[in-house]
Amino acid sequence: MILSEVAYNNLLGAVSIKCSQGSFPATGSASQRSGFCSFGGLRLTIRTPRLDKFSLQGSVLATGVTPRQSRFDKARLKNKLRLVELYVVLHLNYGSSQLSEFSFSNNYLKMIDDAKIKAYINCQHKVYLLLNYPQEANNSVFNNLEPLIVADIQRKYIQENSLIFGQNIDIQLIKPASGPQFISSCFFKNDEFNLHFHALSIGKNTITPHEITIFENPSREEKLKACFKAFVIKAHTKNEITEIAFIRNNSLKITKIKTAPFFNDFKDILEGIRDLRGGVKTTKPSIKPHCQICQFQLYCKKQLIEREDLSLLSGLRSKEISKKQAKGIFSITQLAYTFSPQRKLYSKKKFLPELKALAIREKKTYVVKFPEFDQAVVQVFLDIEGTPDNRNYYLIGCVIKNGVDIILSSYWKVNGEDKIFQHFFDLISKFQEFKVYHYGTYEITALKAQRKIVEGTPYQNILEKILKNSINVLDEFLARVYPPTFTNSLKDIASFLGFEWKEPDINGYKSIFWRKYWEVSNEFSVKEKLIRYNIEDCQALASIVNWLILLSHENKLDGTISQVADIKKQSAFKFGDSGYVLKEFKEINSYAYFNYQRDKIYLKTNKNLKRTIINKPKKSKEYPNKVIESIKPEICIYCGGRKIYKNGRNRNRKTFDLIFGKSSIKRSIILHEQAPFRCRDCEKVFFNNYASENPKYGWNLRVWCVNNIISYNMSLTNVSNLLKNQFDIKVATSYILRFKRLLADYYKGTVENIKKTIIAGNLLQVDETQIEIKDIKGKCYVWVFTTIDSVFYLFRENREADFLVEMLRDFKGVLISDFYAAYDSIDSPQQKCLVHLIRDLNDDLIKNPFNLEYQLLVQNFAFLLKNITDTINIYGLKKRNLNKHKKEVSQFFDKVLSEKFQTEIAIFYQKKFRKYKNKLFTFLEYDSIPWNNNNAEVAVKPFAIHRNNMNSLHTQKGIEEYLILLSIRQTCKYQNLSFWEFLKSKRTTL
Repeated sequence: MILSEVAYNNLLGAVSIKCSQGSFPATGSASQRSGFCSFGGLRLTIRTPRLDKFSLQGSVLATGVTPRQSRFDKARLKNKLRLVELYVVLHLNYGSSQLSEFSFSNNYLKMIDDAKIKAYINCQHKVYLLLNYPQEANNSVFNNLEPLIVADIQRKYIQENSLIFGQNIDIQLIKPASGPQFISSCFFKNDEFNLHFHALSIGKNTITPHEITIFENPSREEKLKACFKAFVIKAHTKNEITEIAFIRNNSLKITKIKTAPFFNDFKDILEGIRDLRGGVKTTKPSIKPHCQICQFQLYCKKQLIEREDLSLLSGLRSKEISKKQAKGIFSITQLAYTFSPQRKLYSKKKFLPELKALAIREKKTYVVKFPEFDQAVVQVFLDIEGTPDNRNYYLIGCVIKNGVDIILSSYWKVNGEDKIFQHFFDLISKFQEFKVYHYGTYEITALKAQRKIVEGTPYQNILEKILKNSINVLDEFLARVYPPTFTNSLKDIASFLGFEWKEPDINGYKSIFWRKYWEVSNEFSVKEKLIRYNIEDCQALASIVNWLILLSHENKLDGTISQVADIKKQSAFKFGDSGYVLKEFKEINSYAYFNYQRDKIYLKTNKNLKRTIINKPKKSKEYPNKVIESIKPEICIYCGGRKIYKNGRNRNRKTFDLIFGKSSIKRSIILHEQAPFRCRDCEKVFFNNYASENPKYGWNLRVWCVNNIISYNMSLTNVSNLLKNQFDIKVATSYILRFKRLLADYYKGTVENIKKTIIAGNLLQVDETQIEIKDIKGKCYVWVFTTIDSVFYLFRENREADFLVEMLRDFKGVLISDFYAAYDSIDSPQQKCLVHLIRDLNDDLIKNPFNLEYQLLVQNFAFLLKNITDTINIYGLKKRNLNKHKKEVSQFFDKVLSEKFQTEIAIFYQKKFRKYKNKLFTFLEYDSIPWNNNNAEVAVKPFAIHRNNMNSLHTQKGIEEYLILLSIRQTCKYQNLSFWEFLKSKRTTL
């Protein structure tokens, strides 16, 4: 076990030796390489461990000193030294002096050091464990990788800059230098802190700490830790620290950051660690990204599994967990009982944590939709490893299954070489047809990054073919297949299927550190470990794909696999078949059906019921209101002959329609007698065109149906039932759907004229809302364009607003919209909806009730807008009356934008006011321009009601037809016209 220099310092500061001649505190420098330290007459040696406890049994040392027996607490030693036993051999060169006392102080366990700062930033519970349960730490070789990497970078940097290694100077003893001075290692200690810097640059009035990062760019965690230490030193010494310098890995270049922006974070971290150390508060474990490399991972996970904590589910975020806990849902089992299968469930393409919890509770795999995997001739299972800080893809592993043949291939990138992708392309190009399976988007991102590199080379075609034939297996587990695993990670699902890794402790996050360590050490065992892990990931992916293929082709549901569609709602008032196990129960239940009992059972004993059924009203006859006889044509339509005669019986056809009176509606039936005629000259039979052109349903009936659908949001089934009950006209829902299509085609020109009128105006209000379409993946949108008297709806497959630039190219008026950034690309004067802004300000004011500077900001804006709206209420939207408020607006912006806010929410709105400064009060410069987007929001509501009633059963064609008719209906409403009267009139202009 190799200890870092910080660990040495912690130990040395804790040992104290007392003898008859005086006291010798064991403080001073420590050499990592030699493993011993000298302090005048004291020599201390640190050796590798064998036992868990430390004791001195009263043995006589070489100097003749008999130490007093002492025993150390095992739990205390484990914190920093990780079960390391220490053998201390004391050599005192003071004649016959006797050692009167030997003690070991445990105060260093409570000291705030680098490890606790780093732990608090990543996970507050880790600090709690370091302070109270250090014995639960899982010791492994991995925990020492980062110190070794840092030590090597430090050595390289010092050699390159001709510096002295291992000076280890106390920062409190440093004095300002007359010239630039560099110290390679420094520490700061007092009763509360034990901090260490990798290097220090000393100037006349300031010092600049240097920290080493093993990545190319320092992470936020590293920045916070370095700034925390800088603020501590600044508070306890007279040194001024304004910036931190980071020494980057590989390049050894310097990146500097300012410490001032991290001051608030420093106060929060310090207060939090002090509360945990003093026992003011306790914490509970939860799953975080840092858990992958934490030494307490196994200990925390065991506790979480015991109480079935919701954080075990990777699909649940912390905010969602808080919402569910507020409802009284604290465990996975409780969450499982909240799952309720619904028809809308199958149209949504999103992860359902309730169904995942149900799978864990029942220990079953639930399938929403069976995978659609085809058995490819050649299957390529791909896994790429890389370091995210510099996008360095260093290892490509693949398992190729070609029938019964299996090929294992690995391509390792050596420093300075970048041909591993070319080797991979050469391997894949040997196969004509193949499918490439990968888990997640990392592999596709890596391959797409090669497009520019291989452009114009023979590898370009094979790369595009790989991208075209690639399948992301993770997509199947995000919304379709729910195995009983806490996460959808490759390791969890493959382990569930029975796959085992030779080294289960390694994961993707740890592999980054192992690669960094290999770059330092070039150890073959490390390279071998990473290659084996990479290939095993490919094999694990192969096992998952084979399992999914079995699901997609066999569809065999056993006791461990169930379809979500087969889950029944558990309700005492449910309808439908109860799924009786015994056929006798099923037969008995059939006797209790309402119709059967009424018509078969009660009829035998109840005379009144028998009389009612016998006197059941008969079907009414459909007598025509008008009969139109077929007129004999004068000439043949084929040859022009005049010798025409009637040939056979009439083929009659009825036209059903409605007749509208002033205060009534009644049914109308017109009978068309279609007689066949024959020409003696050409012997051909034909019908009179007059009779054949009459449809089965008339115009009035069509517009009556469409009006009920558009104006009253009635379903096709309800309209059909209403026709049957009120007018005794049977119309299938397919015909009513056809009515809507016919009218949509009829009024296309009308809607196009509405669109042109809107674009030609001086005002345009725009909004958009989501909609789910059955035949389109992802979320679609309906856009609403309104003026004071016109409305136009438009369907789009996404929220991208590129089409607006072309559509509104000739628009010269003022555009009013919300704060969606896509509207900023339109070249016209714009007014942002202030109602949206007020809502946001108010919501954040509720969430931050004690933020005084934010309250003042909101109050100033409210007073300004109140004065303007008072003027509008008196004079209306007139430019000449609103001009006087421009000065107030200018003063408001000057004050807000020049203020130096400290809180995050106030800074956020300051940036927002700065960005939209010229778009918040545009209405002051125009006549009849409102300051809100309410017209568009009102126009969105009728569509939203229709969308919710349809329960996501829309098709693209159906929604486009509906929007044509809704555009006319809303325009009629805005112009105080009757949509019903407009449809009856057959006019096409408003």
